[in-house]
Amino acid sequence: YITGTGGLLADCAVTGNVRRTGVQVVSGVKMDSAFGRMERCLVTDNFSSQSRAGGELNAGFVKDCIFARNGTANGPGGVSLGGGVSLINCTIADNYATSGGVGGLYYGSNAARVTNCVVSGNVLWQSEGDPIASEYSFNLQSWEYAAARERVVHNCFGAGDPPSSDYTSDNIAGDPQFDPKKGDYRLLTTSPCHNTGIYHAPWHEGQKDVYGHARVDRKLLVDLGAVERPYAPPATTLVLR
Repeated sequence: YITGTGGLLADCAVTGNVRRTGVQVVSGVKMDSAFGRMERCLVTDNFSSQSRAGGELNAGFVKDCIFARNGTANGPGGVSLGGGVSLINCTIADNYATSGGVGGLYYGSNAARVTNCVVSGNVLWQSEGDPIASEYSFNLQSWEYAAARERVVHNCFGAGDPPSSDYTSDNIAGDPQFDPKKGDYRLLTTSPCHNTGIYHAPWHEGQKDVYGHARVDRKLLVDLGAVERPYAPPATTLVLR
């Protein structure tokens, strides 16, 4: 729980936490600090029967993090956004909820910002083994549509749940092409998310992704999501005659 006037959570794994009874408290990470930062963290396999499972982020700056395979019986499974939090280059994938309206990302603020993220493969279950939607990744409070037009930009949403053009802009609806069954969220070179992110020097210059790879290549290209595919220079063919 990051609160107060600062705080940093970096290069950490928050995994396997369970909240079954009692008050509604997130089982993964909660951040309320306006100057708090969370970077290069894995938030995975957490469960809550009462509230959010992966992240409840109400303020601060969150970058290069993976929220995956978190589940809840009463609320957003992946990430719930409130206040003025910024979510940059994060991957929110394979989370689930049995109620609460969204398996992946819940946008409940008129000030939160979401950029360069991948939100895919999340599920809303009606009952055990009976999905309402196999790709129910993104949900907005009805009063937040106008804000999201300006603040939820340049992300990739799963192919089964493209965001409405009424309240988002500059987003991709498609398969990000990673292998979640193996827990592998690296992009293929054919992914629509590869080298299509917005480069912004304060976010990316000299920075690393969640696994320690350089965030940008020599052409200042950046991927969407938390995992940067390492730059591979073109092969050189030498012919001797």
